[in-house]
Amino acid sequence: MSTTTTWDRPISAQEEGEAFLFFVVFGPVDRAAPLSRSVYRTEKIPETLEIMKYGPDCHPEVLDSFRSGYLWDEVQRKDPELAERIAAQEVCTVIKGSFEDPDSLDYLRDTIGLITYLLDRGGVAV
Repeated sequence: MSTTTTWDRPISAQEEGEAFLFFVVFGPVDRAAPLSRSVYRTEKIPETLEIMKYGPDCHPEVLDSFRSGYLWDEVQRKDPELAERIAAQEVCTVIKGSFEDPDSLDYLRDTIGLITYLLDRGGVAV
């Protein structure tokens, strides 16, 4: 039995198209504890969601690429303390996925639950 509420799309037109999600969670994450469905209000990790970890031993240039450019400059300007915390991280988790014309926003709800879990387990910023 489901413990979560479906996130309906009552005003969306059913058209061909994809929803695309892309998030970067900075910081080391302890994944020893399971992802609780009730705590994080998620049914499952969506099947089409890719979760990749980058750091000193696995393509460190990927992590560095997120700490350059316009968005990074804005974070440094608007919140130097947060930028300092992000700059100190040696690893990140990239979460991305495409969802073909979904009937609901459950994929987004489940992804938000996953991101919250990663932040609770050591991530410092998204």
